[in-house]
Amino acid sequence: MVVVDHDTRRLVWAAPGRNSATVREFFDLLGPDRCAQITHVSADGAEFIAAIVEEICPGAVRVADPFHVVKVRHEALCVRMEVRDLHRLAVAAAGLKSRAA
Repeated sequence: MVVVDHDTRRLVWAAPGRNSATVREFFDLLGPDRCAQITHVSADGAEFIAAIVEEICPGAVRVADPFHVVKVRHEALCVRMEVRDLHRLAVAAAGLKSRAA
């Protein structure tokens, strides 16, 4: 688990493990006063992260982390390219001229 301050772009904390115990360990070390100051949390879509953030930082806005935003966008682009290629193959196999070419 890696925690980064997006404002300063600095590593805040890291520990082995990708589970609720590791997330809770971070918030326990941070303490209730500093947890109350957290306004935004970016993470992947793991439910165990969302549940702990909701419990410990209920006022924080939760968003997708930059890595996963780019990953989802890349995957969508790959699907679009596959559909385009399948369309071109179908048009060529039918002996037609594609307007998308």
